[in-house]
Formats: sequence, C-alpha cells, structure tokens
Amino acid sequence: MNSTGFVGSHAAWAANGSASAIATPVIANKEYVKNNRAAYVRFLRATMKGQEYMIDHRDETIRMAIQYGGTATTAAAHEFIYDVSVPTMKHPSGVGWIDLDQWQKNLDTLTDLKVLPRKVDAKTLVDDTMIKEILKDGKVIWP
Repeated sequence: MNSTGFVGSHAAWAANGSASAIATPVIANKEYVKNNRAAYVRFLRATMKGQEYMIDHRDETIRMAIQYGGTATTAAAHEFIYDVSVPTMKHPSGVGWIDLDQWQKNLDTLTDLKVLPRKVDAKTLVDDTMIKEILKDGKVIWP
C-alpha cells in the first residue's frame, strides 16, 4: 500500500500471471462515510455512472484523455490503457461490483510479494453495501 492508500493491483497481476485486477478501488474514510453516507452514495453513483459512460464511449474517452491529459502520453498508449482497464471495470452485476474472492486473491498475492507485511482479510477492508444500493440488473440506478 502506498501513501495514497491504493494497493498495487498491477503488481498482483504481474506476479500471478493473470488478469486479476480489480478495477479502480474507491477508498474512503470510514468515519466520513458513517457521517455522510447519503452524500457518499451519491458520489459513488455518479462515479460509477461515469465509468459506464467511459466503457460505452471508447473513442470519445480516448480523445478526452488526450485532450485533457497533456502530451506526455501518446494516443497509442491511451488506447492501450483503455483496452486494458475496461475489462477490469466490467462485471455482470455492474461496474464497480465488489468481488470479495478477487480482492482476497490480490491481497494474498501482495502478501506473497511482501508488499503487505501480513495476510489481510478482504472482508475487513471492503464494504460492498453501497455498491449494492446503486446497481440493479447490471446497471447504475440513475438518477
């Protein structure tokens, strides 16, 4: 885990030789969520709706990444990043769906790589209650 609180899922992917990435985790302070749950659920819903839009609009997404992301990354690199990232965002239950088994596999790989100092139970890190509130039949409930 680095200073921003994100676990290196790409390290897990490289180590176990399979596409086991778990998309982009949304990390929040438990106390903030407890005290601002409705606002956080709205934020999560909007974020996941944005992911749905991104998935459904490849060319526009890549154009925007190039336009607003600067010139340091080539168009080909943006296309590659999109093509590698999007499959990790998709799940039959909807974008952002939390697969605890996949989280556990990645955490175990990070422990094996000594990125994490000890085994971590995914259930102690992951709260899937809010994502279940915002998805129905594989889509974000909107608005």
